Amino acid sequence: MDSDGLENISPEMLNEMLDEWIRSQGLEIEKKPEKKIKPYLSICSKDFHDGLLLVVDHNCNYGFIDRTGKEVISCRWADAKDFHEGLSAVRDNNKNWGFIDKTGKEVIPCRWSNAHDFHEGLAAVQDNNEKWGFVDRTGKEVIPCTWKTVEHRLSNISRKGWHLYRTITRSGEPLT
Repeated sequence: MDSDGLENISPEMLNEMLDEWIRSQGLEIEKKPEKKIKPYLSICSKDFHDGLLLVVDHNCNYGFIDRTGKEVISCRWADAKDFHEGLSAVRDNNKNWGFIDKTGKEVIPCRWSNAHDFHEGLAAVQDNNEKWGFVDRTGKEVIPCTWKTVEHRLSNISRKGWHLYRTITRSGEPLT
């Protein structure tokens, strides 16, 4: 136990815990004698999303492993979210959010103060003025960041002012 009363876990024990969890999901880890699976501090997701599982290493950096336990996207992000529609929201060390693809390539640069998952081709993003809007998969701001709060609801998008909800179309036009 450490000074905070938390149990210290060895890298070997972490590997065993990871192996057990992966097997409990009905998956198998391909083990090769010459390679070891990197020990992770924590598995961040309950399930694989788009074939990848979000993990965090001992340095509190986030990355992704595949179903064999192989690190596919290195643990280099300050924060990350599960993959949706082939993209994951990630936060860099400057506290800016952007999006990566399943190869780890940054496809939408980290320039937002916050970001949500992609749904139906759009993701909510927050600018430095704490206003929300939506970007498409290319990073184009298709609904400008002018709203205090946003929610994604099925095929419509809602914007919230102080106590007013307004439903808009995917192009940002109000629904009447």
